[in-house]
Amino acid sequence: MSGIFKSGVFSQGFDKTTVINQVFTSITGSATINSSFARFVAPTGFISQGMQITGGGQGQGQLAFGTQLTTMILGIALKPVTFPASGNSFLLEFMDTVAGVGQVTIALLPGGQIQALRGDVLSGLTSLGISTATIPVNAYSQLQVQVTISTTVGVVEILLNGNPSPILSLTGINTQKTANTFTDAVKLGGAVTTQYDDWWMLDKTGSLNTYLGDKVVRTPLITADSATVGLNNWSTSPSQSTGNHYLNINENPPNDGTSFNFSATPGTRESYRTSQIVQSVGAISFINVFGRIQKDDGTARTIALMARNSNTDATGDTISDPSSWATVNTPFLNSPATSAPWTIAGYNGAGPQSDAEFGITVVS
Repeated sequence: MSGIFKSGVFSQGFDKTTVINQVFTSITGSATINSSFARFVAPTGFISQGMQITGGGQGQGQLAFGTQLTTMILGIALKPVTFPASGNSFLLEFMDTVAGVGQVTIALLPGGQIQALRGDVLSGLTSLGISTATIPVNAYSQLQVQVTISTTVGVVEILLNGNPSPILSLTGINTQKTANTFTDAVKLGGAVTTQYDDWWMLDKTGSLNTYLGDKVVRTPLITADSATVGLNNWSTSPSQSTGNHYLNINENPPNDGTSFNFSATPGTRESYRTSQIVQSVGAISFINVFGRIQKDDGTARTIALMARNSNTDATGDTISDPSSWATVNTPFLNSPATSAPWTIAGYNGAGPQSDAEFGITVVS
C-alpha cells in the first residue's frame, strides 16, 4: 500500500470535482470535466461526469503513482470523438518518470483497432501487436489493460467491454523502453480528442488483483448527517444546526474554505449518509471514501477516513493533515458490518438515505 494505491486499488470517476488539477499530477493542453462527457446519465442522487482531453498532440494528463510497479491492471472507459486520419493516436501511456519516457503505449488506429507499442512518441515507438477487434468512434468502450514491464517476460493484455477473452494478448515480449523495470505513472490523451470515464487501477498487491470487469465508478451525493445522534460533533462554518452539518460539504466541486466543518479534538468525528444505490444488479468491487482537508493552524494534526454500516465502524489509516487544501482517500473493500464484500442491499438499508455512512475522525 503506497502512493495513490490504497489496499491495492485506485478509482477515479471524474465526478467529485471539475478542477482538472485535482485529478492529475500534471496537465498540458486542454482538458475539461463536466456532465456532458459522462459515460452514463447519473441516477437520482448521484453525480456523473466525464473528462475530455482535446487532441492535436497537446492534450495530456499525467498521474504519478507515488510507487514503482512492474505489473499492474488498469480499467477505463474511453470515447474517441474521431479516429486518427493516419498513423495512430495514443490513448494511454505507462510511464517511467525517472527516465521521462513511456514504457508502453496503447494507441488507436484509423480503423478503430487498438495497438500496443513499446516506447512513446518522443522516444520512438516499436509496434508490439494490433487487435483484430475494433472500437467505435464517438461512443464509449471499456478497456482493461494488464502490463508487465520486462525485456524478456513482458506482458500486454487488453480486454474489451468486460469480455474475458482478450482482444490482444502478448506475453514473453520486450515491454521495457528504459533501463528501469517499472511504470510509475499513467498518461492519458493524444492526437485525437478523447473522452474518459470510470477509471480504476490495481497494483496487484491487495486482495483485488485480477480483472474487475466492466465497472462503473458511481459517486453518490451526501444527503444527510448520521442516523446516530452524536456522530456529527464538529464545529461548522457557516454555522449549521444539528442534523444539517452535511450542508457544508455536499457541494461539487469542493469550495474549500467557503464552507467546511472542523475540529481539533481527538476522537471527534463527522459521519454522513448518501443517496441509495438504485440499481438492483451488479456487484460492488470496493467503496473509495474521499475527503478534502486542510489544517488551519501550526499544530501537526492527523485524521482518518471512516466507513459505517449497520452501526459498525471501520477506520482507515492515519493521514497527516496538510497545510493547504488536498484530496485524500481510503478504500473500504468490505462492509464493516460483515467483514465481507459490500452488497447493494446492505449499503442501502431501509432508506430513504443509505444505511452506509462515511466520514472523518480526528486522530491527533
